[in-house]
Amino acid sequence: MTEGRYYSKYIAAMEEEGVPIWGITIQNEPEAKQVWDCCLYTGEEERDFIKNHLGPSLKKHGHGNVKIIIWDHNRDVIFDYKCQR
Repeated sequence: MTEGRYYSKYIAAMEEEGVPIWGITIQNEPEAKQVWDCCLYTGEEERDFIKNHLGPSLKKHGHGNVKIIIWDHNRDVIFDYKCQR
């Protein structure tokens, strides 16, 4: 669950500054392969991160109402980004 704690700490810090957070995204442009820091989760990896780490962390730290947005990328290939349940 510690992998998701970063998000909870960020949300808490922003709210302390008066900036309400209604939603977050796991990764920006998941198919954008860059030479600098990037995160290339597959649909299954993103699902597992939310299920096993981020979701429980948000709930534990009182941020269960924050929306989690997946596929923060161009919509032209959204149907290719599949998550099995």
